[in-house]
Amino acid sequence: TAADTAYAGITVSKTLIGRTMREGEFDFTIIGEDESSEALLADPDRSFSNDGQRASGEKNVMAKLNGIVFSRTDVGEYRFKVAEVVPDGDAKLAGVTYDGTVHEVITVAYALDGTLGVTTTVDGMTGNEVAFQNTYQAAPGGLATASFGLSKVLEGRDWASSDDFTFELVALNGAPMPASSQVTVTAANARDGRAPFDFGEIAYDAAGTYEYEVREVNAGQIVNGIDYSTNVARFRVTVTDSGTGRLVASSRLLAGSAAFVNRYSAELDYNAKGGLTITKA
Repeated sequence: TAADTAYAGITVSKTLIGRTMREGEFDFTIIGEDESSEALLADPDRSFSNDGQRASGEKNVMAKLNGIVFSRTDVGEYRFKVAEVVPDGDAKLAGVTYDGTVHEVITVAYALDGTLGVTTTVDGMTGNEVAFQNTYQAAPGGLATASFGLSKVLEGRDWASSDDFTFELVALNGAPMPASSQVTVTAANARDGRAPFDFGEIAYDAAGTYEYEVREVNAGQIVNGIDYSTNVARFRVTVTDSGTGRLVASSRLLAGSAAFVNRYSAELDYNAKGGLTITKA
């Protein structure tokens, strides 16, 4: 008579690539395909969650169908479906791509030459590991360049309806750019002598640090009595992945000033127009 034999069970492994996997984030089910297979399942085997926190790419291995002892009356084939629960719609974790594979586990208890043995296959291959792999990737994020706090200031006189000043945004080391790298401000934009301006939104699809310079066109020149600012404002944008499914960007001023101050002088205007030339006969 064949002696009873303990079954080693199966392992269900979960791997998340792209961020840390937190305990209890992913759910799984094991279903017996017939009555005898269903009878082998304990409640903790039927429905369960990943039971530990793991670093990106590190497996969380869970033992299932363990503690079963087969006797000669149990000789036969047992079939199971093992699946990850894929949530619907907004219930999905942000940025996570789920593994929708349904794996088939077949366990065969057999008696041979007076020995009771057990074999297991997963999806037709000998083995006892049922592996699920999910990936995480944050969606692109954006930064409104209004956060730079840029402004144009004109000193020496009030803004005239004909005044306009143009600025350019320069990306350093290939940093992403907004749709337009130039913007012009006019008297219509000015309030209390100051005209705020920005370049719209910059989109980012990778975490990192990015630097930009803002310069005024005609910098250092005198045009119609206005001495144009030579200020160069340098900004650093830091893009991070908080693990919530979307990249987050913030900015800070590294050098220069966010305010570009131009100065009007009637004397400069006079000289710029040629001044007075005196000749002796």
